[in-house]
Amino acid sequence: LTRLASDADWYVREATAGNLNTSTDTLIKLASDSNINVREAAAGNLNTPDDTLIELASDSNSNSNVRTAAANNPNAPIDILIKLAGDSDIDVREAAIKSINARKGWSMKNLSVEEKIAIAKDINTPPDTLTELAGDSNLKVRCCVAGNPNTPIDVLTELAGDSSWSLRESVANNPSTPINVLT
Repeated sequence: LTRLASDADWYVREATAGNLNTSTDTLIKLASDSNINVREAAAGNLNTPDDTLIELASDSNSNSNVRTAAANNPNAPIDILIKLAGDSDIDVREAAIKSINARKGWSMKNLSVEEKIAIAKDINTPPDTLTELAGDSNLKVRCCVAGNPNTPIDVLTELAGDSSWSLRESVANNPSTPINVLT
């Protein structure tokens, strides 16, 4: 596989980067390949070292596939996923949030307020994550949940009874809030 990592054809290097038998040294090399498909395959490889995943998660190429592959890698460290949850690309954010939610024992409580706000604002955040964030102690986080159209109706109904007028205002501005909650 080491020899194939230097092949002139990018699709051979891509296959090598995606192969679970590829050595970590070779994966490190392929992670800096000029071809985006090769870097994407390296980002998705379960054996890619954490330091290399950190670099791939910061891939500034206009195509977000490399960052998405890093976010979908089940071995990606949680700090990478948290960073990617605030990415400018919606597919990257969605993949990172799903990966965070898939981690057993992981809680949104481990995130900073800014990270929670970014996740609560994202319309692709899953309803169960929004439900968890609705119980956050920070008012701004709860207001972002209340304004997210993906927030479950039962959560919006509960937030509508909050003592904070700004939280109730966010519920009222949410297009998903049912009429019976508004009246």
